[in-house]
Amino acid sequence: MISMRLRSLRRHFEAWRRELDLVALGTLADMMPLLDENRILVRMGVDRINQIGGERRMALRELLIKLRLHEMQIGTTEIVWKICPLINSAGRMSQADIAANLFFETDPVEAASLASKLIELNRKRRALGDRLWKKLLPQAYSSLDNFAGKMLIVADPEIPRGITGILATRLQKAIAPVAVVIAIKNEKASGSIRCDSAINALGWLNAASQLFDDFGGHPQAGGFCIPSARITQLIEVSQKWIRHAKTEGAKSTSLSVDAKLSHQDFSRLGPRGIEKLLKHLEPYGQGFPPLVFLTREVRIFQANLVGKPENKHLKLLVSLGSNRWPALWWNGAKNYGSLIKVDDEVDLVYKLDRDLWRGVEARRLTILEASPCSI
Repeated sequence: MISMRLRSLRRHFEAWRRELDLVALGTLADMMPLLDENRILVRMGVDRINQIGGERRMALRELLIKLRLHEMQIGTTEIVWKICPLINSAGRMSQADIAANLFFETDPVEAASLASKLIELNRKRRALGDRLWKKLLPQAYSSLDNFAGKMLIVADPEIPRGITGILATRLQKAIAPVAVVIAIKNEKASGSIRCDSAINALGWLNAASQLFDDFGGHPQAGGFCIPSARITQLIEVSQKWIRHAKTEGAKSTSLSVDAKLSHQDFSRLGPRGIEKLLKHLEPYGQGFPPLVFLTREVRIFQANLVGKPENKHLKLLVSLGSNRWPALWWNGAKNYGSLIKVDDEVDLVYKLDRDLWRGVEARRLTILEASPCSI
């Protein structure tokens, strides 16, 4: 009797388990904290996504083929940075039906065609974003002057509603503590706000709430709908708000190191042992970031400037134990020839990320900080 009951429960669980890949996609796309039951669901969902053959959902199989990720184990990083943006691009380009149809499609030929359309839509979305970025920069700097360097608001009929958040994030990170981007569509407009950690976006949304038809968000980001005729009023309200906006103090930029790994640790574990350790602690994401390591007296064997159109990054080859590891320091070019010199040794703080260059899977150090060796 008990065994029959267990078999019945197992059948129900198996049906539920088959949908966990979608649970993982949704949880990661919405950047939900990977804590408690979310960790369990996402881990099982990622395992489901990595099932080879008929076990893998057709839509995901076709997308992974297009991204050249179908022959390797993928983790939350690849899902967040490669798969989710690809799916979201359809909605951002006002063609969400393409992504929806792909996940309902049962014909392999049609599924492959829809996946190709998603790839093309994402390419167009990125090209459009780059073009609008160049167009909006003069308006952004002009607006920044009107807000005494504390905020900017840009609005344009060419901006699709689906990429206001992307543009606002880019402007906020590059130019101003607070950035608002508005897409104008005849009498109606909609937009996004992005703030740094010192300013609360909800304060701005509430201050201008009487002008909005609808709005919502959280402390660092929000969205709203507004009649186009009220944009001038919105700018006036914003100028008053930013003068009195309370800053909460920027969050600490100090690095927290999870573990110190010596050269002896690397030699003892080897690449396979390190890989096993990293996979054992997955999934990584919001609320559970990748581990940060410290290794002292790391020798630099090679150092090259890389990046397009400017050489802003550092590509290195360094010693860890008895092996040499590739490393990348984003925006680290300023340290070339000073802190980073070939044949010198430094103390490194880094993450161990997957490098999927040209479909070849390997581990690479992503350097977060470096300093002269401690005495």
